[in-house]
Amino acid sequence: MSERQSLAGFDYQVFGKLEEGSRPVLAFHKTGGDENELVPLASAADPNAPIVGLRGQVVEDGKQRFFKRLGAGLFDEADLAQRADSLNEFIRAFVAERRVKPPVLIGLSNGANIIVAALYRGAPPLGAALLLRPAIPFKDARPERISKTKILVVGGMTDEIVTPGETMKLTIALREAGAHVDLSMIAAGHKPVAGDEAAIKGWLKRI
Repeated sequence: MSERQSLAGFDYQVFGKLEEGSRPVLAFHKTGGDENELVPLASAADPNAPIVGLRGQVVEDGKQRFFKRLGAGLFDEADLAQRADSLNEFIRAFVAERRVKPPVLIGLSNGANIIVAALYRGAPPLGAALLLRPAIPFKDARPERISKTKILVVGGMTDEIVTPGETMKLTIALREAGAHVDLSMIAAGHKPVAGDEAAIKGWLKRI
């Protein structure tokens, strides 16, 4: 593990050996997590990949997040759009500076939502995106064209925050934008379970 580093306004840590030409996994934590949270899941999904854990830039009630809210379940869409654009810039800068392949992104809840918002705002250089319990980021906006982007959406059948119906609507929106989207609905609520690891590992082997 490296010391915390900064690039394009984002703080991150590297777990494993990040070499030129490697395909890193960029991990985005849930509200209240940190850059270490998804490292075990990302490592289980791809044991040979270096993991880059990002830290949310916003603090709400002492908890790290990747964008602001106006209230429970109510996104600050202006802030989200700005931070999504910043994330796309970070990914482009990271790939160029480290001379690595387009990364795989994995995010849980708030972390998944910032990834989805970045996809809505444009197509960053991605190998794939793994979205655990993502929500629709913008009420009235449709995603930009993201042709051929490979995405796995993992929803919870008993999710108390993001309903299966919303998960399906998001999946359809991403498909209509040109992405190759697979949907896996597992026996889970909003929190991660063992089924998430199984769904991710099986999908990554096929892409």
